[in-house]
Amino acid sequence: MPVKIFNIDKKGLGRTLGLKPGDEIISVDGRDIEDSLDLSFWTSDMSGEIVWETNGKTVRKKLEDFTPSRLGIELEPFEYKRCQNRCIFCFVDQNPVKVRQTLNFKDDDYRLSFLRGAYITGTNLTESEIRKIILMRLSPVYISVHATDPDIRGKMFGLKKPAPVLPLIKRLSRSRIKVHTQIVVVPGINDGNILQKTLADLAKAFVASTAVVPVGLTKQRKNLYPIRELSRDEALDVIDRTSFASSSGRGRTSPVYCTDQMFLTAGKEIPRNSYYGDYPQLENGVGGLRLFLDETEKAGKVKIGFPLFLLTGEAMFPFAQKLAEKISLGKSKAKVIPVVNSFFGKKVTTAGLLPGKDFIKISEKLDDGVIAVPQRSLNYQGRFIDDITPEEIARKTGRNVFVCSERPRLFLNKLDKLHERSIKSKHGKTSN
Repeated sequence: MPVKIFNIDKKGLGRTLGLKPGDEIISVDGRDIEDSLDLSFWTSDMSGEIVWETNGKTVRKKLEDFTPSRLGIELEPFEYKRCQNRCIFCFVDQNPVKVRQTLNFKDDDYRLSFLRGAYITGTNLTESEIRKIILMRLSPVYISVHATDPDIRGKMFGLKKPAPVLPLIKRLSRSRIKVHTQIVVVPGINDGNILQKTLADLAKAFVASTAVVPVGLTKQRKNLYPIRELSRDEALDVIDRTSFASSSGRGRTSPVYCTDQMFLTAGKEIPRNSYYGDYPQLENGVGGLRLFLDETEKAGKVKIGFPLFLLTGEAMFPFAQKLAEKISLGKSKAKVIPVVNSFFGKKVTTAGLLPGKDFIKISEKLDDGVIAVPQRSLNYQGRFIDDITPEEIARKTGRNVFVCSERPRLFLNKLDKLHERSIKSKHGKTSN
């Protein structure tokens, strides 16, 4: 199906060819163009025939007839494929009513997996899409496995049929596509011996890495499949089984990592740096705390002349305390304030899911001073999960709000540059 052009760069080859916004690109070198990935791949060597439609007229031109340059064509964003499963642990199904609508969209798109590291199930992949992944070398791909037993996996996906995954993984691996996987552990369903078999199967399939994640539940689980969180002992058992899988798989290329949350649930210390290899699952919550602790330890101390409150999630509280020890207010120290999540419930303790309204509520109870909120709580648009911004917190509380970088060293450096007079305004300000 042709794809429409959204914008043309004035200095790009597209303009020289005569393309303009609104035109529809049909093919390049006989290959159908369905999205920006297709266009980038098939025009990479600037050869072959490009075919497009403008005002109902079909135009054909050979790319090699023009001086090679940047194509400069921006296509309309492709429509993401929706997830067709009804996973028994799906976090989207546990969203509050007033969450922003983009968070209610369940994507399951192989293109997002390649472009952004999003996990896909693979249950909606067509044969042509698998061939495209292999042909275009869309590597790495991230696949949610949960269990290699097809029946158990199908049950976890809320399907009435098996959901095999090993044939897909093995096919991609044989084609030299790196496959990173994840397992969300639901007690009583895919833990214990089932987990152990899944890890063994993935090792034999030579996946690039596997992250093992404890299931996350919110207070919104009404009329959903009855599941519970992992207990401390169950989390310890998971860690033991993943450790065995990693040690028994030495010499292979299938390392297994538990997420930071798994260690917190088990009440164990965060592993040393060597555990995480080259941190392939960092964006999946694997190793972020180790990096934070190591950088905090290496950072120098900072002396400031104004009260500072570090607000963060309950899970991060003991680690933020170590950061606070680097900040001197004369004889006193910066204070770390744990924020209870009213949006998703007390069981959700990560800073990344804290809403802006909870920061407002707790800030209003504090003494005068600068409020530091974690950058992890904000999306790329600078908004909390309930669409509130740091600027709104500053206006509503009359406090100065400082966005705390995930990198301790960067945060301390920026904090050191804040002037005392800049925080004495009667009106709230924000600083990044």
